[in-house]
Amino acid sequence: MHSGDGSWFVSDPLQRLLHPLLCIGNLANSLFRISGR
Repeated sequence: MHSGDGSWFVSDPLQRLLHPLLCIGNLANSLFRISGR
């Protein structure tokens, strides 16, 4: 799956949706940990 250059998903239009979702997911994860869950 990995081609080695780290751009295995860049040319895919899904990446435009997945990238913000991943950022939001990371933020939500951090908030949940901070809130003591």
